[in-house]
Order: sequence, then C-alpha cells, then structure tokens
Amino acid sequence: MKKEFLQKFHNLGGFAPFKWANRRRPVVLTYHRFSEEKISFHTSVDEFTAHLHYLRKNCTVLPLKTIIDLIDRGEYIPANSVAITIDDGYLDAYELAFPVLWDFAYSATVFAITDFVGGKIWLWTDKMRYAIGETKMNELRISFGDYGTIEMKLGGEVYKDADKLNSLLKKLPDDEKERKIEEIANLLDVAIPEIPPAEFAAFNWEQAREMDESAVFIESHTVTHPILTKIDDHRLKLELTESKKVIEKELDKNAEIFCYPNGSLDERVRNAVENAGYKNAVTTDFGFVDPRGDSFLMHRMDAQNDVLDLAQSVSGFESFKRKLRK
Repeated sequence: MKKEFLQKFHNLGGFAPFKWANRRRPVVLTYHRFSEEKISFHTSVDEFTAHLHYLRKNCTVLPLKTIIDLIDRGEYIPANSVAITIDDGYLDAYELAFPVLWDFAYSATVFAITDFVGGKIWLWTDKMRYAIGETKMNELRISFGDYGTIEMKLGGEVYKDADKLNSLLKKLPDDEKERKIEEIANLLDVAIPEIPPAEFAAFNWEQAREMDESAVFIESHTVTHPILTKIDDHRLKLELTESKKVIEKELDKNAEIFCYPNGSLDERVRNAVENAGYKNAVTTDFGFVDPRGDSFLMHRMDAQNDVLDLAQSVSGFESFKRKLRK
C-alpha cells in the first residue's frame, strides 16, 4: 500500500474503526537502539519523541507490569493501552530514551542482558557489525556448512551487511557460532576487542538503578543473549536463573518478566522460563496481547520509526493487512 494513499487514509480517520475494534487488546511496543540523528536500525530522539506525542494523544501508556497485573486479576484494562519495552541494555537507552520518557512521565520496561550491563561481554551480533565496519577488505567468502558458501561484496551499509551474516550465525549451535565469529573476524583481518567500543556499549548497574527507581523498570533478557533453542538444558537454566538473581541482587527487587533473545523459543524453552520463577515472558511475535492467552507467550509489535507505521500497528490496521496477505 503506497505511503501517500495510506497517509490520506489515516488523515480521513481510516484507522479509527480498527482502533475502536481493538481497544481492549493491549499493545506492547519493542525498541532496541536509539540515536541523536536518523541512522539505520536506530530510533532517533526526534522519532521517539514523535512516537510518544502520538501515544499521548491516541493511547493510554502504562507500565507493562500494570497491564500484566490487570490481566491476572481479570480487571478492566483502559482502552488502547500500550506498554513500551526496550531490549538489550544499550547505553543509548539510558542516555537518549530515558530523558525523553522522563519528560513525558512515561514508564517503560528495559530487558537487560546481565553480563552485558556488568561489563563482561558485548553482544555477538555487534561483533559482526564492528568487524564489517572496521575491515579494509572489499569482499568476504566463507563456508557455512549446510547453509553453503557465502560470498559478499563489502563497503555498503554496515548494519545490512553484518545482519546477513548474523541471520546465518543464529542458526548455528552456540559454541559453533562463537568459532565462526572468530573465523570471520580473522578473514576480515579485524581484531575484536574484549570490551565493546562506545557505539556498542551498555549502561551500567548504577544507571540501571537510576532508571528502575524512575519507573523505567529493568527485567531479564538472559546472561549472555544466546539463541536459547541452540543451547543445552544446563546452559539454559543458567541463563535464566542467573540473570534473574543478578537483577534481584543489583536492584533489590523481584525480576518477574522475561524476554526471549531473538524471539527464539520452543516448548522446552518456554517451560524452562516458567520453572525459573518468572511470571510472564514476551516474544517477538507480532500482535496484540491476548488477555486469555499464554502469559509466557505475550506478543509485541516492533516500533517502526515512521509515526504512520506506529499508528497502523497500535490501531490494528497492520494486523488486518497481514491477515489479508495470508
């Protein structure tokens, strides 16, 4: 659907019937990275501010935990309720998103990777972005076993090039994935530092405490952000229980909500999350929250940068279009 037509449709109130029809179905929005200016794979401060202005005018922004508690108690959920979530724990969530949320007096939930926040690791997906950005090579040729040999021309957009590799790395067992990252870095003649550079850095626990005390609540996103379906039972339990313990120790609170890395899960992973003592978990599956659904399979909606795209999602028009395409 062309943008011009969609904008006119929105201006004429075309989303309104969808918004009314879905008014009792909460939305959980997902953000990841923030930036001062508009850059790929980030939400700029201006874009985030525009989002919150739209939500203030059209929705009821509530903490995720409040929506969960209302569902659990079977109580009235305000019309067009929206919760804001931010994944991973990057420093820009603290430096850029937190001040905007503060200005609007809005709550959010940040799903933090505890070893990342603790300064022990950086995210494996970012290692590829760093390597692609730093290499002097013009091309890459590497075998991915069953997935064939990958040949790539380099020098284009760093995030897009890196994410082609990351999409394949996600399919590998965790130990094999780490070896493949080292192999790619060596082929690109790039040494990956132990500590992530500023562009890929996390906030620290002091900053996490400041946010958590100001209604930008910290919840669990594992210890090291592995693909949970690709690790064994022992490692799975460790990732779930240790991240919970660290958050509870550092922030003196109960960690109750979990976020699946990459949205990857199966029945084994879902049950392990429940057994680890969490009360709820969110996925990356697109859709409204079903108050009658599985509390460990809560859907979310990716917050697209354009306000028009945001309006489509929270109204339910995007869901309607997706059903038509099936």
